[in-house]
Amino acid sequence: MEAIRKIGNGKSTRIWEDNWIPDSPNGKPSVAKPQGCQLRMVSDLISNHSWNRVLILKTFYSQDAEQILRIPISVIGKEDSFYWKHSQHGQYTVQSGYKVWMKEKNQMDYMTRKEAGTSYEGNISCGEREETIEHMMLQCKKAKEIWKMAPVQWEGLEHLTGCFTKWWLVILDAQKSRREVDQVNVTINILWQIWKARNEREFNQKEREPHKIIEKALKEWREFEEVNKGMEPRMITQETEVHQWSDQH
Repeated sequence: MEAIRKIGNGKSTRIWEDNWIPDSPNGKPSVAKPQGCQLRMVSDLISNHSWNRVLILKTFYSQDAEQILRIPISVIGKEDSFYWKHSQHGQYTVQSGYKVWMKEKNQMDYMTRKEAGTSYEGNISCGEREETIEHMMLQCKKAKEIWKMAPVQWEGLEHLTGCFTKWWLVILDAQKSRREVDQVNVTINILWQIWKARNEREFNQKEREPHKIIEKALKEWREFEEVNKGMEPRMITQETEVHQWSDQH
């Protein structure tokens, strides 16, 4: 779940480290920085408010170069900014964030089952019990440590952790009645980071500390706030994705 850099004058976007190429899998050039290359910022690829085509074709693979040359840049020197690539207008919403998270989870579950064949039983590395979305996100001892450190607290919902759908719908009701949009958005990012940490643990044998997971979730939320700066916050008005996921599992 990531925001991507929207290029204006290119002065605040790093070529090799930042996510700024919209159609690239990870938002970065597919080629590593060549040894001795002095190009550092995207502005180094711009000349007179236009892309330096010769330099770009010389520096990047042809596919990267074509994608870069299609990126519109500011003719008046506007500063770079962030935008959310999973919505039509570049604005992050709880609904779009939830959709991306659930889509990736379903894809990963499918690949895990496909690779394991009939032997897959949903067991997880924490060794506590069979994996369910409730256990992974709310009940696992690792998840509980993360939520204890979280800057958002949903007190009084402990009795609902056995059903993720009910837990989530109560949170949406709180959003509507108390307009706690920020808390819901941060919660989405924490859920997303718990999922990513689970995958790191399962497939790469890498353990992420709870405080690092919270830090990453807050960092991404600040980026989302930057995306939405000056825009009216939008709340979820439909719960279709929650019910749809519940019906399928």
